[in-house]
Amino acid sequence: MATQRVSMPTRLLQLCAIILIATSFSYVDTSLRIAAGVQVTRTHTIYRIVPIAMVGLLSALAAHRQIGRILRQMLNPPILWWTWFAIVAIVSGFLSDIAPLWSAWKCTELLVAMFWASTVLVISHHEQSGRVVEKCFEAVIGLCYFISCWTLMFAISQGASQYLSGAERLQLDWPGINAINLSVMAAFAIVGVWLTFRRLNAFMVMALIAPPLIVIVMARSRTGLLGLALAGGYSIFTQRVKASYRFIFVGLMVAMLGVFVLNADMRENFRMSSLSELLKLSGRIQTEKGDSAWAECISRIGESPFIGHGFLNMTRFMYRGKRVVGDNGFLHALVSAGFVGALPMMCYAVGLFVVWFRMGAAGMAGHHSNRLFGFGSSAACIAFLKAMTTNSLTSSDFAMVLFLLSAAAVVILRQPYCRQSSA
Repeated sequence: MATQRVSMPTRLLQLCAIILIATSFSYVDTSLRIAAGVQVTRTHTIYRIVPIAMVGLLSALAAHRQIGRILRQMLNPPILWWTWFAIVAIVSGFLSDIAPLWSAWKCTELLVAMFWASTVLVISHHEQSGRVVEKCFEAVIGLCYFISCWTLMFAISQGASQYLSGAERLQLDWPGINAINLSVMAAFAIVGVWLTFRRLNAFMVMALIAPPLIVIVMARSRTGLLGLALAGGYSIFTQRVKASYRFIFVGLMVAMLGVFVLNADMRENFRMSSLSELLKLSGRIQTEKGDSAWAECISRIGESPFIGHGFLNMTRFMYRGKRVVGDNGFLHALVSAGFVGALPMMCYAVGLFVVWFRMGAAGMAGHHSNRLFGFGSSAACIAFLKAMTTNSLTSSDFAMVLFLLSAAAVVILRQPYCRQSSA
């Protein structure tokens, strides 16, 4: 059977996905990390403003004859919940007057991401196929695998022993990819390679996933490790894959669990010494007074529970860098837009898991949609876990791209044309 040619609109949307992920890397001027107000610098312009503008432009070019449908899609679920969040956060930012320009800027970035996701859905509906979403997933997997291999080469050049021993966590100073982002990207690269090349010999696939797996170990992030376990387990056991894959995956998980049980240094490096430590996630961060970072966020929510304070970097604008606050996508959403703006988005984020499990139980991972089902369910697992340790579901971020594509995959897989083609 001849391979279908990828259309130009799909190529443009793939490029947009890569740009959105690249803008989440920490391109910042060190001298401006702590500042009283928003200062637009050359760094901001080159690495944030121009790329985000390109995403909007390329998305519009991909479906230039359907701009009206794209805008209407932004006012329909699931995109509606993030559009609503961004609008409320912009309004609350000006009402609180803490950092209204910063809030408007960050929410505009979020709205551009929603415009891209809406374009993906509109073109998918137009073509009556999940191919656009699947190709965007493939672009993300390719980027994740490339970064994993590049990072591994960097670690080897620096001396991998310092990362393997736990003396230092693996991360890239340029382009500013921290350990958490590295670990979740590596986790999605592993799942993506496994799903893409599942017809190959199982041990060949294991060789392909070795580089990102080593990166997870060197990054020592629980987020990536737990994301891999949840996404890999779900995507494999809800699909009728070969018994050899199930055997190897279970063996890999048992081996990793055995390492943690028998090696105290490994448990300490991954901050898994106890169940309470595991459950803390970002809540282990403490303020100057020794309070839980998550408790500090909750106290800020209590100051404006209905509409929040606007989209804020709390360390930068509330504390001027003197105290730290916990990263948590759900708490950050409530700080930014209160219950009015954040609750619909949060309910959908949790509900997406229920939808995926119901679809898996109903056997919707048919032959035609098998990969899309695996990509979408895995992306939801990894994005959700990353949201527990970063602000990823409220800003332009790797996890946000995964979550939007996962939401789009759910919409597409529920369409009659997709069900008929997979029958």
